[in-house]
Amino acid sequence: MKPWKLLTLLFGLCVLIFGSYYERLPDWDIGISLIMGLLTFFTAPLCIEWIIKRDYKKLPLGLFLAWFSIDGSYWLYNAALNHEYFRAANWPASTPLYFMMGLFWYVDWPLVIQQARRKAA
Repeated sequence: MKPWKLLTLLFGLCVLIFGSYYERLPDWDIGISLIMGLLTFFTAPLCIEWIIKRDYKKLPLGLFLAWFSIDGSYWLYNAALNHEYFRAANWPASTPLYFMMGLFWYVDWPLVIQQARRKAA
């Protein structure tokens, strides 16, 4: 695991946790922030890889992992804790974030920057 990926994960989890305190919504707390954040970290780059490489055999698993990370875990968590939850508002916000972070963590940014510097020199 690359240090920059762990630092960005930590930063993202802090933002999610801060947001849960700031917004004070019944369906958004530390638990769901950690669950959805960690699921995104571990599954979104895989889904992006399978899409980019057109690995159609793994695509159904990728779609399931995306759904579970975006909506399934949210529903299970809030239903298990008897929270009032807003699924209709969750998935439109979480879906683009999931794929955006998957792409961000899929790309090896230090390598991209290093190659760009070589070309510029």
